[in-house]
Amino acid sequence: MSRIPRWSRFLPVLIVFVLLGAMAAQAQVEITPFAGYRIGGDLEDFDFAGVDLDDSESYGLVVDIDVGGGFQVELMYGNQDTALTSSRLFEPDTILDLEVEYIHGGVLYQWEPGGDVLPFIVGTIGVTRLIPDGPGYVTEDRFSGSIGGGVKLMISDHIGFRFEGRGFSTVVDDGDDAFCERGDRDCYRYRYDNEILWQLEARAGLILRF
Repeated sequence: MSRIPRWSRFLPVLIVFVLLGAMAAQAQVEITPFAGYRIGGDLEDFDFAGVDLDDSESYGLVVDIDVGGGFQVELMYGNQDTALTSSRLFEPDTILDLEVEYIHGGVLYQWEPGGDVLPFIVGTIGVTRLIPDGPGYVTEDRFSGSIGGGVKLMISDHIGFRFEGRGFSTVVDDGDDAFCERGDRDCYRYRYDNEILWQLEARAGLILRF
């Protein structure tokens, strides 16, 4: 069963503050709930066997605030319910269920050639939260960034659709690490591969513009 994302409780408060700030500055705001599909994420365990994050559905929310000249300030929350699976023989594939969250802020630039089709590029930085499901495990928070691009299709002044592809890179330790406190031997331990955890995501969302 999917768990309620731990950061989701803060989203209504964040949206209220963003809308109040935008209203005070008389700026237009886009709120875009989205759904997508996320792939990638390779690790190794202590025996150097391959460990992967399962490809799975994702969802989240994007808030963009106009600042002029085609630029927008973007706040983004994205969630994926996935699992660590091992490629070792004679062992269960699923090691543990895992929730991957991205909490990012950054800048979007969109071209406005006239009409209702708005291509864009976007870059953000923030935190990746790796949240294992089960007693004895602890959440890991890591610095991350993303870059992407896509197109907005506006069907009216206030409603549109957003189609996007985005890549995420999470900075992780070079060497041994674990989803548990140091010295706790009951937790699953693993090692990161190449110091960067890579994921790719394709998503589509409904734009509500105010």
